[in-house]
Amino acid sequence: MNHTPAKPKAILYLRVSSKEQLLGKSLETQKEDCLRYCAEQGFEVVEIFTEEGESAKNDDRTQLQKLLAYCRGHKKQISYLVIWKVDRLARSPADYYEIRKILITHGVSIRSATEPAINGDDFTAEAMEGLLAIWARLDNRIKSDRAKTNMAALLQTGISPWKLPIGYRNLKNKEHG
Repeated sequence: MNHTPAKPKAILYLRVSSKEQLLGKSLETQKEDCLRYCAEQGFEVVEIFTEEGESAKNDDRTQLQKLLAYCRGHKKQISYLVIWKVDRLARSPADYYEIRKILITHGVSIRSATEPAINGDDFTAEAMEGLLAIWARLDNRIKSDRAKTNMAALLQTGISPWKLPIGYRNLKNKEHG
């Protein structure tokens, strides 16, 4: 009798942080790269969780919570969570490691389709995983600081970067005048 070992089972987590990003190709690219990675590794993809326009600044995301419940319900049956990049899963090391801890209790290891340095169980992979989680937080802070600086600069010129209340208008912004 020819017995072929079962392929390790994997789930995918895809995420974009804003509704505007849904118009682009980001989710499609993430999915293609993650599916390609799984095929190369011999993983069977059993479920795909797609977060459409939710920030990774916290872990109270609809699809992430469904993913964690799925892992809980299929404990030790799923081998891998495949993500596109660490920053798709979390934007802070604390959140990342909390999610990782939960996954590990259910027998699930994290793999990245585009960051092969974390795809292992040795100390180097663990260190790289930590550095990428820190980088995700740093990148998020840099973007936030830039946005605040740009909004302050607009306000200094008399232009509001936000929608004004009824009865107000930006006198220096010809689009709203």
